[in-house]
Amino acid sequence: MGCASSSTTVAGGFVKGDHVYYGGAGGAGSTTGRGGSSISGGGASQPLAFGAEGEVVGQTCGGTVIVQFQGGRGRASVRPLELSRKAPTIPGGYALGEKVFYGGPARKYPNGDQLWFSTQGHVAGRSCVGDGMDSERLAVMFPQHRDAKAVRLALLSRQPPVIPGGYSVGDRVYWCGMNWTFPNGDRLKFGAEGEVAGRSCVGDGLDDERVAVNFARNKGAVAMRLPEISHEPPNIPGGYCIGDRVFYAYPNWRAPDGHVLRFGVQGKVIGRSCIGDGKDDERVWVLFPGLGYGCICLEQISRDPPVIPGGYNLGDRVYYGGPSRPAGVNGDRLSFGALGEVAGRATSSRASSRADVAVVFPGNEDAADVRLAEIGREIPVIPGGYNLGDKIFYTGMDWSYANGDRLTYGAQGEIAGRSCQGDDKDNERAAVLMPGNRAAAHLRLTEMAQHPPVDLATRLEARLRAALEGRPWQDTSCIGSSTGEGVGAGSQAPAAAVSPPVAEERSPGGGEGAASVPEIRDLAIVFQTASGAELSSIAESAQKASFAQVASACAKGDMARLSEIGRAAEDTDWLELRRRAKDALEEVALPKVLEAAIDAGDVFGLLAVEQKGRAKGFYRIVEKAVEAIEEAEISTEDLYELRSSVQPPESLDGDLNYRLVERTFNRESSADMVEHMQQLLDETYTGWGGFGKCTRTRDRPNERVAERLEVERVVQLQNLESYLNYLVRRQVVFAELPDGLRRDWNVRTNSGDLSPSAASIAEGEGSCKSFLNTVDADLNEHYLWHGTGPSEAQGIAARGFDMDQAGSSRGALFGRGLYFAESCLKADEYVRPDDKGCYPLILCRVTLGNVNYCDAEDPWELRETLRVSCRAGVGGYHSVLGDREKVRQTFREFVVFDGHQAYPEYIVWYSRK
Repeated sequence: MGCASSSTTVAGGFVKGDHVYYGGAGGAGSTTGRGGSSISGGGASQPLAFGAEGEVVGQTCGGTVIVQFQGGRGRASVRPLELSRKAPTIPGGYALGEKVFYGGPARKYPNGDQLWFSTQGHVAGRSCVGDGMDSERLAVMFPQHRDAKAVRLALLSRQPPVIPGGYSVGDRVYWCGMNWTFPNGDRLKFGAEGEVAGRSCVGDGLDDERVAVNFARNKGAVAMRLPEISHEPPNIPGGYCIGDRVFYAYPNWRAPDGHVLRFGVQGKVIGRSCIGDGKDDERVWVLFPGLGYGCICLEQISRDPPVIPGGYNLGDRVYYGGPSRPAGVNGDRLSFGALGEVAGRATSSRASSRADVAVVFPGNEDAADVRLAEIGREIPVIPGGYNLGDKIFYTGMDWSYANGDRLTYGAQGEIAGRSCQGDDKDNERAAVLMPGNRAAAHLRLTEMAQHPPVDLATRLEARLRAALEGRPWQDTSCIGSSTGEGVGAGSQAPAAAVSPPVAEERSPGGGEGAASVPEIRDLAIVFQTASGAELSSIAESAQKASFAQVASACAKGDMARLSEIGRAAEDTDWLELRRRAKDALEEVALPKVLEAAIDAGDVFGLLAVEQKGRAKGFYRIVEKAVEAIEEAEISTEDLYELRSSVQPPESLDGDLNYRLVERTFNRESSADMVEHMQQLLDETYTGWGGFGKCTRTRDRPNERVAERLEVERVVQLQNLESYLNYLVRRQVVFAELPDGLRRDWNVRTNSGDLSPSAASIAEGEGSCKSFLNTVDADLNEHYLWHGTGPSEAQGIAARGFDMDQAGSSRGALFGRGLYFAESCLKADEYVRPDDKGCYPLILCRVTLGNVNYCDAEDPWELRETLRVSCRAGVGGYHSVLGDREKVRQTFREFVVFDGHQAYPEYIVWYSRK
């Protein structure tokens, strides 16, 4: 049996006398791949079993090792890869003899053995093929088989396997994708008929979304995603057929690989979309010569060469004549007089947008949709002899708009461009931007003057008296226009499909009843209008009354009133009043923030209150905060690190020189934190509208969705200024909450106390969210995701959220606010990579307060109504929940309209896999 040799070393690096273990399949003569083991030593020898122990005594001339096994098993020649010096373990947590089921397609082995879907066998050992993949396989003995088979773990299960999608073995299905050729030469043609062979067993975590299918003349079964097959022969949306010629009708689009899909290029239909996000009936696969194929929305293609409205051609040079405004994508802007280049037809599918042409302007990232009335081939001229930036006074009647913008008689504004309404009256109007307004108003020339109206002082005095008496101002003079033509956001409030805010009287603790409270917004309007017209005595009276309101609300501790004053100052662009209201609000809120921080054991919050108290000279608050910090359960090192996030103030003006502190966790130094965040990503990397990881929206039209997001590092943000602003805002929201607040929103990132008890952790029941802080369910506070770019993430970390940039990434379906998601799959639509290919997601604490639920099919017309509803104060809303999961089977979106209502707590840097 052996070969003569003077060496003590045998095959596989073993040495004579080594104590070894057998790791192959049990049973005499059994094999797990190449060759097998043979036993000698007489008929009394027992079968060779997995885990059997023995001693190396030599080797055969064929290179196998001779082992003398214990327990009466005699000698056996064993392949070296079946032996080990340590006791062998079976992969996948399986045990020897355990029953398992085969879940792959049927197959036939060279020795004649056949294996069928759902066949039951038992574990006979570990695989010993020796190809580097044995850790991913088991040796399994199936009934009537001559030997054990090496089977991948992904093909085995402890329970009888179930084929996803309700399919059964033998079901006839049809391929719905485009024609495809595999590396092994197998081919699929659109509409090809196949037979379900079993479940997919790729082992990448996505097998529950696939089915194994055999197609005629192919060498083996193919793992098909459920959207790629159907019970019926597939049809291509839009009435198209394979091979139909189509034209790309959207502006030029640059693919990630640098290729450009150009307006008007011709392509060929090659299949239907099979993404599985509920939108496949709206897309087709198109092959463009020299560019490859793309999944294209039906609205992006046409059967005939596309025609640009207005007689324009691709590349024509045009001037923008409308008022300067955001272009709605990636921070792009349109400026009056800018020269651009026609890029194609407008891309917006909303009739309400009234856009006609797509134009690329210098400095912008993407083409902007504009109306024909907004562009021309000649340099635009503003009617009435006005120039861009000229100051004018409005002489029409007072007017309010759905987006909160106002026109006030006598208010001073600035010429922003020419009117572009396209109704043959544009030569009689100009676009004017009023202080505090979000959009330019298109005013008749007869509603404008270069000097204040002669009766302005009389009217302002009357308005001031009404404001001081708590009476809403009503303009009964009927001077000027009664139509209030055209603010950019629409001249009339759209019909709302959401609940309007309900005005409530203040509680006795908040001061006077609503009827006796001076109208702070009217006071602010009188001040700004009188200041612009140089009516100093009226302006001083309005200012004195406004400042008195701040002092009165501060003395009464009325946070809701102070917040209302701050909003009025913001809407009228009165910076001094806004600053005073903010300072007073902090003075009232700090004691309440302190008590809340003590109750919650929030050391970071206590430190924020202490430092702000020092800066403003509130020494009793400082003393109490310091005492609470000393009693807190925190190490000296952690407290020192927290204190380093603020530099000592040089004065007592209330302004602190805050410094952002970042704590970075990676897999090497903080594996637990990274794994916890990875689990949270995994749990929320899906949609709940029925399409799981295949869910996508128009904001990810052609981009491939990653199979998984893998955490590279986690950065915890500690910014005392941002955190204190957040805590103060929480107190204001609490003061404004109505009775009967709805809280059952079932936010998937969880709510309530996210920190499990010590007992539950000890018992292994701790949540993956245990590293997060406690949130306040009474305020509808939740952790939510926010996607952005690398530089924007760093800016948010350092300065908090900037409302001037709100909704600028991909538009603002529910109004220009801060958008958050419970699904990181949704937030991933808005991220951009850094130079290392890592993407940032910000995990934020967001106080939703009173939630305005919106399930409108197209909320675009409601966007300003929704925004204004969240600025109503007591009895109003604080956030919007846009339920696109219900309407479009995609995602729910959470929107707030106050930058202090969200605190960025972590930046999760990840890679797409």
